[in-house]
Amino acid sequence: MKKFFLTLILKLGLKPGQKTVARQLRQPSGKLGVAVGNKMNIGNASLYDWVLEQMNIADNSRLLEIGYGNGNLFTKVFAQANNLHITGLDFSEEMYKQAVKNCQAQIQQNQLDLHFGSSDAMPFADNSFDAVYCCNVVYFWENPQAHLAEVYRVLKPGGKFFAGIRTKQTMLLMPFTQYGFALRENHEWEDVIKQSPLTLVSMPLGHEPEMSMNAKQFTPECACIIAQKAG
Repeated sequence: MKKFFLTLILKLGLKPGQKTVARQLRQPSGKLGVAVGNKMNIGNASLYDWVLEQMNIADNSRLLEIGYGNGNLFTKVFAQANNLHITGLDFSEEMYKQAVKNCQAQIQQNQLDLHFGSSDAMPFADNSFDAVYCCNVVYFWENPQAHLAEVYRVLKPGGKFFAGIRTKQTMLLMPFTQYGFALRENHEWEDVIKQSPLTLVSMPLGHEPEMSMNAKQFTPECACIIAQKAG
């Protein structure tokens, strides 16, 4: 029955409720999840680009992206440097299936490995990655320390973690964020990192292009949490 109503929403061009939007952003599923994945590519593009700038990716790096969605943004990462290998982990089985379909070229060339699962129990060996990164993901971590402990474990010594977020003030302008989003002030995010095994490096701020939400125009403010594993 649930699938029937989601299909009807899409066919009629109706807007799903805010709770449904929030749930789908956290873990896209079904036909509505596919549509949400496509929308996320557009909505996250500028933040994604900005985080990649902060990363300053070197040739021959081994990277892990948490929350890769439908995989269509991987091409942006591969354009940053030569001879990269990217591993992806996503909490949505639907996004995993879509990304496997969309990224066959990189998978066949052994440039990309994709996995379905949660970042608080990652199926990767210790000291595997030069960098771990994510965009608009950490709001959904019910126990951030469990996820950060895993990030620390899989990073190589000296490796860095990059988390692109939008500030609490910006997120509060989006009505769906009242459902299931853990919104924190920037200094609270810094405290979360300081309580983890990682060392906080910096938290630069930026601004994205103007966007519209409920007929209101605003300029989103974003931040990139940058933390490091001692090397």
